[in-house]
Formats: sequence, C-alpha cells, structure tokens
Amino acid sequence: MFLTLISGLFGGVLRLAPEILKFLDARNDRAHELAMQDKQLAFQQLQGQQQLQVIQAQGAIDVQKAEAQYETDHLQALQTAFTTQAQMAQSAGGFAAALNALVRPVVTFYVFVMWGLYHIATVILSLHDNSFQSIVNALVSTWTDNDQQLLTMIVSFYFVGRAIEKKGS
Repeated sequence: MFLTLISGLFGGVLRLAPEILKFLDARNDRAHELAMQDKQLAFQQLQGQQQLQVIQAQGAIDVQKAEAQYETDHLQALQTAFTTQAQMAQSAGGFAAALNALVRPVVTFYVFVMWGLYHIATVILSLHDNSFQSIVNALVSTWTDNDQQLLTMIVSFYFVGRAIEKKGS
C-alpha cells in the first residue's frame, strides 16, 4: 500500500512536470517579448528623434535659402530703382536732373540748420546768469539721446555710405 501511494504521488508529480515546464517557458517567453517591445519602442523613439533633427536641419537650410533669395531680390529691386531714377532724370533734361540732385542736400541742410538754431535758442533761454557753470549745464542739458542718434545717422550716411559706394565701384 505504501508503494501504491508513493507511485501514485510520483505519477501525479511527473504528470504535472510538463505543465510546470510549460508555465515557466511561457513566463520566459512573455518576459522576452516584453523586453523586445521595450527595445522596439526605444528604437522608434531614436528614429523619431533623428527624423526630427533632419526636419529641423532642412528647415534651417530652407530659411537660409529664403533669406539669401530675399537679399538678392532686394538688391535687384534697389538697383532697378536707382537705374530707373537715373534714366528718368536724364530723359527729363539737365534742369530736372540738377533739381533732383539738390533735393536731398537741401532738405538735409534745412533740417540741420533748424536743429542747430533750436539748440542755440535753448541754450540762450536756459542761461540765467553768465557763469561758466551755467553755460556748461545749458549745453549738457540740451544734448539728448535723439540728438546723439541724429548725429550718428548723419555721420554714417555721409562717411560710411561713401566708403561703401567707393568700395563697390
């Protein structure tokens, strides 16, 4: 009887052994499949990042091309405008060409003279006594940021612009 009991017990254990092995094997398969899915997800993320970098690089290239094209178009438009203006002045005759050439200098000198007269009048009005300190304070108080910007604009127009024109010709 004891032998029957042991043989029944071993028979049951041996009958369960393949099922236990199948269970362990299935668990390992699921773990392996999960690890493969994690690796595939990481790979897809890496691919997405690379595609994003390619798109960004292409966008930067497109922006640079557009800026270069804009500059080229802008320079061509300016050249056309200057050529057209010169042709119109020549076709209108000598008097019209001379008048056209005087417009900018006359306006510039007019604005410059008015600016100077304004500052002279401001200094004269701000002088209450004849002390040196009063004159210095009047001069310092009339020079503003706008005056500095105007002076910078005039200097850059007449000196930097001329240097660029000489270099270009």
